[in-house]
Amino acid sequence: MWKRILKVSFALLLFFSAVMGAKSFPAVGPSVYVAPQSITVYEGNTFDVSVKIFNLTNISIQDPKNPDFWIPLGNLYGFDHEFHWDPAAFGYVTHTVTVPVEDYPEGVLYYPVFEMPVTNLDEVAGIYRLAYSSYFPAASFNNPDLSNSTFTMTLTAKKAGTFTLSLVNVELSTKEGKKIGVDVEGYPTFLHVFSGSVKVKMRGDVDGNNRVDGSDFYEVARAYGSALGSSNWNPECDFNKDNKVDKSDLTDLSKNYGKRI
Repeated sequence: MWKRILKVSFALLLFFSAVMGAKSFPAVGPSVYVAPQSITVYEGNTFDVSVKIFNLTNISIQDPKNPDFWIPLGNLYGFDHEFHWDPAAFGYVTHTVTVPVEDYPEGVLYYPVFEMPVTNLDEVAGIYRLAYSSYFPAASFNNPDLSNSTFTMTLTAKKAGTFTLSLVNVELSTKEGKKIGVDVEGYPTFLHVFSGSVKVKMRGDVDGNNRVDGSDFYEVARAYGSALGSSNWNPECDFNKDNKVDKSDLTDLSKNYGKRI
């Protein structure tokens, strides 16, 4: 009896652990999201973000509004989406399209593939539209309980503040042209889209309270002279990300001392 109770308890523990671990994304249907979902960087530094697709599966589900219509939850054969950033806050550096999976194991779609003509990068407006499709004899793509990227982009943080990296006009389609996760009325009932956020800190704002003051100076003083692996190492004091806290970091703090946003 006790063995049965322990087995049931363990199963429940695994279930709730899985639910808690995956709580960022709905259990049914694919999610398209900016990764990481939130990031903190110092102004002047570069960082990488990706757009990823989670949990494409080889199943369909009945439309809650129309039981005669079945909504595909996977079998990806093409995608189209727009990624937006504030060009006053971020500068474009470069990007890599991670298609197909034969060339990029972390990516999506099987070979052969083609880039659709609507694909366009507008650095001035801060808009990147990306659209790709497989074609015969490629197989459909699924990644149950996994995440795979459509592209990775490098941006430079230009000014302090909190900003959104937006995903809009997201469409995933099957080989037959059906829209994945979309019901008969065109609503994305089981297609979930999550934009991301970036907090850009002033150089010198160690504690992230949107001002540079004595508490930040104290932290830099404690870490001064340290390098990656030192006992007094504090990565938040390494404003230029050269893996050491030295005169250049102290200079950055001094320039912004007394400022707030």
